[in-house]
Amino acid sequence: MDPMDGPVAAFAVELRKLREQAGTPPYRVMAARAHFAASTLAQAATGERLPTLPVTLAYVGACGGDEREWRARWEETLAADRERGAVAAACERVPYLGLAGFEEADRDYFFGRSALVERLAGMVKAHRMVMVVGPSGCGKSSLLRAGLVPALRPRAARVLTPGVHPALPAAAELVVVDQFEEVFTLCEDPAERGAFIDALVAAGGGVVLSVRADFFGRCADHPRLIEAVEDSTILVGPMSPAELRQAIVKPAATAGLIVQRELTARIVEEVTGQPGGLPLMSHALLETWKRHHGKALTLAAYEAVGGIAGAVARTSEELHADLTPAQQDRLRHLLLRLVMPGEAGAQPTRRPVRRSELLTGDPGDPGPLLLERLTAARLVTQDGDTVNLAHEALLTAWPRLRAWAEEDRERLRVHRRLTEAADTWEEHGRDPGALYRGLRLELAREHLTARTLTPPERAFLAASDGERRKGRRRTAVLAVLAVVLLVTTSLIWQRSLVNGRQKRELHARRVADTAETLPLTNPSLAMRLSLAAWKLADLPETRAALRTASLQPQQDVFADPDTSPDTRRSLSADGRSLISATATRVTRWDLRTHQPQVNGAPVQSDVGAPPLVCSPGEPLRLPDPATGRPATPRWAPTPTAEQCREGRLRLSPDGRVLLMATPALVRVWDVAAGTEAAALNAPGVREIGFSADGAFVATAGEDELQVRATNHLQGVLLRQPLHGDLVDDLWIDPDAGEIRYLTGPTVQTLRVGSVFTRDWREERATSAAFSPDGKRLVLTYRDRVELRDGRTGEELPGPPRLSCPTPCWMEAALSPDGRTLAYGDAYAASFTATLWDLADRRITGQSPPSRHGGPLAFAQRGELLLISGASVAEEALTSWDTRTGAVTTTPGVTGSGIAVAPRGGRLLTTRGDVASLPPLRRAGGGPGPAQALAFSPDGRFLAAGDTRGRTALWDGDLRSNLGTLPPAVSGAVTALAFSPDAGLLAVGTETGIVQLWDTAGRRPVGPPLATPGGAVLALSLSGDALSVAGKHLPFQRYDLSAAGAASTVCRRVGHGLGQEEWATYFPDFSYQPTCEAEDR
Repeated sequence: MDPMDGPVAAFAVELRKLREQAGTPPYRVMAARAHFAASTLAQAATGERLPTLPVTLAYVGACGGDEREWRARWEETLAADRERGAVAAACERVPYLGLAGFEEADRDYFFGRSALVERLAGMVKAHRMVMVVGPSGCGKSSLLRAGLVPALRPRAARVLTPGVHPALPAAAELVVVDQFEEVFTLCEDPAERGAFIDALVAAGGGVVLSVRADFFGRCADHPRLIEAVEDSTILVGPMSPAELRQAIVKPAATAGLIVQRELTARIVEEVTGQPGGLPLMSHALLETWKRHHGKALTLAAYEAVGGIAGAVARTSEELHADLTPAQQDRLRHLLLRLVMPGEAGAQPTRRPVRRSELLTGDPGDPGPLLLERLTAARLVTQDGDTVNLAHEALLTAWPRLRAWAEEDRERLRVHRRLTEAADTWEEHGRDPGALYRGLRLELAREHLTARTLTPPERAFLAASDGERRKGRRRTAVLAVLAVVLLVTTSLIWQRSLVNGRQKRELHARRVADTAETLPLTNPSLAMRLSLAAWKLADLPETRAALRTASLQPQQDVFADPDTSPDTRRSLSADGRSLISATATRVTRWDLRTHQPQVNGAPVQSDVGAPPLVCSPGEPLRLPDPATGRPATPRWAPTPTAEQCREGRLRLSPDGRVLLMATPALVRVWDVAAGTEAAALNAPGVREIGFSADGAFVATAGEDELQVRATNHLQGVLLRQPLHGDLVDDLWIDPDAGEIRYLTGPTVQTLRVGSVFTRDWREERATSAAFSPDGKRLVLTYRDRVELRDGRTGEELPGPPRLSCPTPCWMEAALSPDGRTLAYGDAYAASFTATLWDLADRRITGQSPPSRHGGPLAFAQRGELLLISGASVAEEALTSWDTRTGAVTTTPGVTGSGIAVAPRGGRLLTTRGDVASLPPLRRAGGGPGPAQALAFSPDGRFLAAGDTRGRTALWDGDLRSNLGTLPPAVSGAVTALAFSPDAGLLAVGTETGIVQLWDTAGRRPVGPPLATPGGAVLALSLSGDALSVAGKHLPFQRYDLSAAGAASTVCRRVGHGLGQEEWATYFPDFSYQPTCEAEDR
């Protein structure tokens, strides 16, 4: 590579030198250090394009370079490369428009449609109304704007798109309605839509409509429209090869350039017959033009940008990769604002919006910067105050955006309806009658989070929530009455059943269904009803309801009976009471008995943590450790007025840690050291609360409540959705395993038990695996391997440590019978896998040395050990026969994880490679790349989890996709496990959440389970127990049996249904004690 080829080439040469100076570590090793794919790091040093800043810093860090120095180098290179491109562009006219459509001003570069323009112009002159129909991407808009309108001059034409509220201009000789399908996708009022169409039909001047072919059938719903265009509809198909050549070559010729014949032939071959190929072709040509040298556009430059198939995705991905994680998340929400989800299987469409809808107005909002970046990349267009995707082809050509739109299809539908409702509410002067209620409000709260909403939308939902809270107590009472009515009504019908068993089972199912609707309003009753339903009839449905009740975090709900608007409320210092105060009276409510304790005159609130003196715009004053008086240390932050509000600023009870909430994160100071120690990713925090001993802290933001241990604040022990509730006070009790928070007049109590663990390890496990029978667990750390009992978590004697002259990276695997452990150091220059007999505690064998090492897996009843490749240069899978010592290597098969089918001789890697054995050779099929993989014990199913939290179910032969399980929460899937009968699937995520699924019904079983060990590394479902190995907590076990769930419920609520309650809900059945204590 010649550094004289430009700044990017020179930068790549320097990166290669840095790697050589570091001893030329394999890219597999660099990837493990940098947490980027090996292929991404290798691409950074090719010189084809400038790597993104995060990739550059990861590369430099993996080679031990100075990141600050290389950040400056990268910024200098970026500036030089842009200046080089800008100078070249300034001297030339741009002959291609990319994804953007042609306008009348671009007519000099519009080629390939002359015959169609002539035919269309003739039809417009002969008919009052003409309809142009064609698929997305065939060039309808460009045909009208750069072809038809100039051809009809001097006839005046008015071009418009319908938008949300379509209307005709006052007077126009010719009206051209582009993207007519918007009357169906954006206009939601049928009456408004019908009036617009009728106005078009009755217009005095000429009318030309262009509509996407898949919406032509919707036009038939308007007979007058179809009648008007019956003889004047023109179809726009793909360009012929000759027309494509004109569209490729002539714009370049107009700009004084030539196109290589080989390039023209390649593009014509790739685009011919593809109706949606024109915008992709235009974008690929634009990117090729940006990289041309001299007067020729070359095939080599075209291939470098990814061609027709990859140019749009490459441009988009480069923009995405150049952003911080927070900016990437903001980009996703911004772009999805520009998408209208399809109905009934239809494809999504563009949605033009006002610029104000895309921006939050917050000072730190990256929205304006992202809009400018998107516009500069020609991915979106800005016309005055309107922002739109440059073309609908972007929705199919950019896989990431396509996946976002598909994943969020239902959320987008809910969001679009909310936006319209919020606009209507504002237009009607914020009329309370226009607010959301009932199901619409629940859907909005279920699918939308505050950070994805605009200020008007947040105000609309806040007002809707206010109306809901006013009736919350009434709703709770009505819910109980509705339960009684439902039960009573069902009993009338049940009395006609002769079979007593059927009667019991039917009633038990109905009560179980009812119990699952009550956790948010009456969690205690929900638990007791589910227990009673199971006691009445032990059925799959009642067991599922009981398991759900035992795992639900909701413990209790109490609403202050005093609903007057001037009432002030707070939790007591011990968290056991709600203090409700007015100007004349104070009531202290016991939150366990729901009875008043004290009535009297107003008193001061309880005092908790050491006092802080906070004045907006001035340094914070903290208690001096020696005197206890307020003082201002040199490092003290300067809070804003918002941060001085109670709850946003907290000092731990021991005075060692200070937390301050900002709009985007929570800042942390070590008071003794006088330094800022951390920044927590917790946006929109309104309330911070420490436990009494200062060991734990909770933060409540707009969307979720998080719990952390004070001595390892970067790890989140619990994430609890808040469903839009705004928290006004917060209290945590680790010993009782409870969290209480105040929202409006209501106190919610959560019982989260083991979340408050004090066994968190700072040392992080790098991988973990249970034996197939769940009896053994192996965890790897960088320099050692740890063995544990898979049922109790007890640590067992492990194998000898390997010597590590360089940093280690241990890989390990357990044999199918759980008797043998294979382990080795993947960073070793010569990799050797060692076999360890767990029973005899001795080494039984070692694999021949090899140049690469990586993830391990046993196959063929433990007779073969599979070793995945360790570097990009040696992408291979090695098979070692532990009996004969024979070694075979299969190129092109590798991955960071290997799953071996229990039957059929197949294996799959997380990279998506499939192989059969024996002998080991590549095969086809499978789900493609995955984050985590698991076969069911009987080999009937494969589960494949991705980075978005989704899990695809496949048949065990890897031929059919049986369905996809949606994410329980955000975060990548990191571990999967089937139950022995494959009836249940456990899905673990990087956020520590585990969700159980019914594999037959594709339904969640119970609520998401929060485990406190960080990312889930391994899972085991054996019998009625779930075992979890976490990154920071080696072992946790959860009892999933019905008896265990019943015991948990009785322990939590203290008692089952009393005889009066039993008579209410089970009037036709004799009373049964449901908790053991009541039976004695």
